[in-house]
Amino acid sequence: TTTTKDNKPQAAIIMAKTENANAANPLLCLPSSTFCVCVGQFLKPHDLLSLRASSKRAVDLLNDQDDEVWKIFLMKHFGYSQPDDKVDSYSSLRSVSGASTAAGTSIFGVDPTDDILLETDSAFVAWKYWVKASYIFYRDKEQQLHAPYFLRAAMFWRSIFQWCDNADALGESIKQSLCRKGWDCNEWTRPNVPVSREFDRMAGLKAAQAVFSFCAGQERATTIDDAFSGLLGGYEAYGYYSCTRLSCDFISLGRGPPTVLSIGLCQLSMSQGLVKILTLNPTTGAMQCISGANSRCDVLNLPQREAKEDDILLWLEEYARRLGAGIFKVGTMGGNADDQQAITLYPDIPRLSSPSPILTDGRIEAVSRAVTRGVEVVASAVFVPQGARQFGFIYSVRIRILMPTETDYVSEEDRGFATCQLQSRHWEIANNSTGETNRVNGEGVIGMFPLLMEGGYIENGEECQGVFKYQSCSGRMERGGSFGGKMHFIPGSLESRTGPGFDVKLNPFALDPNPPYLY
Repeated sequence: TTTTKDNKPQAAIIMAKTENANAANPLLCLPSSTFCVCVGQFLKPHDLLSLRASSKRAVDLLNDQDDEVWKIFLMKHFGYSQPDDKVDSYSSLRSVSGASTAAGTSIFGVDPTDDILLETDSAFVAWKYWVKASYIFYRDKEQQLHAPYFLRAAMFWRSIFQWCDNADALGESIKQSLCRKGWDCNEWTRPNVPVSREFDRMAGLKAAQAVFSFCAGQERATTIDDAFSGLLGGYEAYGYYSCTRLSCDFISLGRGPPTVLSIGLCQLSMSQGLVKILTLNPTTGAMQCISGANSRCDVLNLPQREAKEDDILLWLEEYARRLGAGIFKVGTMGGNADDQQAITLYPDIPRLSSPSPILTDGRIEAVSRAVTRGVEVVASAVFVPQGARQFGFIYSVRIRILMPTETDYVSEEDRGFATCQLQSRHWEIANNSTGETNRVNGEGVIGMFPLLMEGGYIENGEECQGVFKYQSCSGRMERGGSFGGKMHFIPGSLESRTGPGFDVKLNPFALDPNPPYLY
């Protein structure tokens, strides 16, 4: 298995020379497992394909009864884990050679909205498709993809496009903003980016290559309205807006050449004088949020996790899960009906069929829910790294009267009113850094006194459908804290009471400056 002057494996040449004397060829007479271990593992994929096509004996040699040879080659060439005897199917990527430049397709020539995954019960068929996908990605280079990362990336994009298909106008806007072409190895190798010249040896880029081979992020927004269609969502309070677009570009953090990969960019923040850029380290794969010249924080804060190479996949998979579970939802930026739709990052109560959400500091839930006399209050907060010096967290409170078909519904007769109106609030904000609790009392919420009814509310004389919600800011807390309290409501309305006032509870929710996943 030494190589000749033209770098062809010597074993392949021996096979070719003795092809007409199969019976006498000792290599072709080896048991399949012996050939695989002693010879086959030194051959490159295209040599194996040429050998398999050379004769019936070669086919028999490589296609043993249990497909063991190709299972081993899947591990060796494409990073598959140890084969499990119970596994009866294998996943690969559908790819169409020569079609990778077609409009609306990934580099593999298949529209990411289609089912790009191929399921087969043959390890050889799966291996062959990975050889094809590797050639498309690397062009003429004799390198192989890391299959597990590309499979995870394909499943991520499939879930994103499925979500977009059910998200009406916003989903369509996000799909239209995605660069469907994706990046192959030529895009990763750029003359003005020194770090990209060794991209195939950068462990931190392996997972990113898989993600952006299907879609190279989103195009930059050209208008303010477009800026709200960021795939990575956002938040707003008091006229400050943030909505991050998935990006893919090498950038510089100083005056030198580009050294990191930008994977998220918030143009809205930048237009308001704040910085929010999500970056990936090409060497390690670690991700950070940059919010100033000397201000950065980790995007992943998972306990007992050391590996960083697949951080971007882990992070995006959790984001897709939250979208699918309804933890992140489509909302409006602002309280007006004509405001822009966007993915809002205030965690919400997941649908009952979904896994329970996340985000606790071990004591306080990240999203709280309380029901008092049929009035539901759901609340949560988002850490805002680009505003940490000013306000730290943006929190959202959602208030409504439950509907008859919903859990914890209380009939009008039993709750004692058809409508009720907010009169005042009492907040208790605990600061873990100081151990102190700040108590805040005030009329209404940020100057609003919503009147609730089943199915909607009235605010400033305007009747609206759905949930009343408002956003505000809390102070900076280096070690975080919690936010809770109560609101006082009047049955009927403030002008026409139908009974004594009552308190509606706001259960505490966490203010976490180091969330497990930061978006």
